[in-house]
Amino acid sequence: MVFHLVGWHESVDTGGVLQEIDAIEDPTITYSDNQIIVPSLNHILGMMALGATIDNARIASPSLRSIIELTINPLNVGSEPLSPPAFVDLFESGIPLTVGEAMVGKISNTGGAAEDDVILVWLGDGPVTPYRGPFRTIKATGSTTLDPYEWTNVTLTFEQTLPRGRYQIIGMAAKSDGCIAARLVVPGQPWRPGVIGHDAYSDIQATRFRFGNCGVLLEFDTNSPPTVEFLSASADTTEEVWFDIVPV
Repeated sequence: MVFHLVGWHESVDTGGVLQEIDAIEDPTITYSDNQIIVPSLNHILGMMALGATIDNARIASPSLRSIIELTINPLNVGSEPLSPPAFVDLFESGIPLTVGEAMVGKISNTGGAAEDDVILVWLGDGPVTPYRGPFRTIKATGSTTLDPYEWTNVTLTFEQTLPRGRYQIIGMAAKSDGCIAARLVVPGQPWRPGVIGHDAYSDIQATRFRFGNCGVLLEFDTNSPPTVEFLSASADTTEEVWFDIVPV
């Protein structure tokens, strides 16, 4: 099972009317303005939306419209994910899309002024198979200045030295002052599985992304350790990541 995180962001005042917003710049997918072209990972496994006064959000595509557009509910009303985050979890079912069709994200807000709204969608090749077995958690840190509302790659330093070998990542958490989400980047692997971010140690995380509950995210070799792309609401300079890992 493989999955990949994509998203939309725009600073906009919709006046309470649903409006399509721009796709986040992303080298891993084909996109244009507000459209993301559905890749070979064509099952929606999760959805999330946030904004200071957001009151409605949807995902739309031609195949979805054959029934109805997907409404995202609950919503994160704020500039960052709630604790616990409001998240539509479809990882054990999934909603199929048509490969190559255009998918858009729509939001509505009511604040009367432009605000930064974000929609995230997790795409996969089918329902998740959770990992059940022993694992260890290792922490890593970074010090990259993040570009707000863009995917910014962060080089990490592990707090402990891993023995030489290959490891599977079966869970991840990411923290920075404005963290919205984060996704893994492993050399030689095209997909970037991501998780919902948090900004405080006491935040209640989405357990779907920890402890094997979303299966194996990616595999890496200690000679080519992963980096992590952060999506943040602010220009943070300190990043922290926790990996749940299993030796291969």
